[in-house]
This record gives sequence, structure tokens and C-alpha cells, in this order.
Amino acid sequence: MKNFLMSLPGLIILFSVISCSAGSNLSEGEAKKIITQSFPYSGYVFPHGNPEATWVWCKKEDLQNLLNSGHLRFHKDGIYIPTEKGTIYTEDSKNYPIIEYSYPSNFIYKGPLVKRFIKDINEILIDKQTNTAIVKFNVDYKPVEPYYSTLCAVKKDDYCNKANYPKQGVINLKKYDKGWRTLNDADYTRD
Repeated sequence: MKNFLMSLPGLIILFSVISCSAGSNLSEGEAKKIITQSFPYSGYVFPHGNPEATWVWCKKEDLQNLLNSGHLRFHKDGIYIPTEKGTIYTEDSKNYPIIEYSYPSNFIYKGPLVKRFIKDINEILIDKQTNTAIVKFNVDYKPVEPYYSTLCAVKKDDYCNKANYPKQGVINLKKYDKGWRTLNDADYTRD
């Protein structure tokens, strides 16, 4: 029994050393989750950066198709807002997308057309001395339906071509007591 009690402090120290060194590891799954949670606008990509600055021209026929499918409804003053079925993103009590009438017979679509997701993690570089990690990853984009199909069916604009969106990202993470956190927004490249 005395040998057991003498070895108990040694086991506790050994266990804490093992758990501290193991705690600085970062799995691909954990990295994916943290990066995904850091995406601005929940991963929805607005063609011009943010909901208020985004606009995409659409035709009356496009608008009519979205009204007929039950995704949009007339609000007032030439503004169409999403129904519960059509809401894809909410910010500051505004539901997106929004379509506004614009002179002479055009409409402006304000909303995302694609949603970013992490395709895979390329590399995780951990610096155990500073408890930081650099994560390199590939991203891809899913169309936001039915808006993407309706508005991009015949258009050849940049925002309709998913090949024009960045494909690779890199982000810095730091390990804190309660887990890994982002230190900055991810940087993206098309290569």
C-alpha cells in the first residue's frame, strides 16, 4: 500500500504532463468546426462583401418565379422580402434576400448566391511554445437555391461563376484554457 501511495503523486504528475502536451493537438475536425464558426455571415457569400452593399440585377421574370414558388412576397414600395420558406440569412432584424424595384423595369437582388464550406484541411502547423496554429484549408461553394438557379441560369457575371471565388484559405488559431480560438479572419486566395 505504501508503494501505491508513493507512486500516486508520480502518476498525477505524469498524467498532467501527458494531458498538457496532448491538449495542444488540433484535429482536422476541430479545426474545420472552428473555422466554419468564424465565417462572416454564417458562410453565406454576398457578391459585394456585405448584405447592404450587395446587388445583382434581376429581371421581372426572375422575380415572378420566386414569387410563384413562395420564396418571396411583396412588402411595400417596390420591395419584396423573403417568406419563412425563402429566408436564408438574417442580420440586424433584416431577412435576406431582398429584391427592390429599380428604374426602368429592373430589379435589384440583395442577398447571397453561394455558401462557403470547408472542403478539406491541407495542413495544421502547431507551435507548442506559443500555443498557436496555422491552418491551411480548401474551400468550395454550394449554390443558395432557388436564388442561384433563378438568377444565374443565363447570366455570365462574376458572382454567378463559382470559379471566381477564392479556393484556399489560411487562418491563425490560439489555444486557450477552454480550447482553440481564431486570432484573425481567414485570408483567401483563388489559387
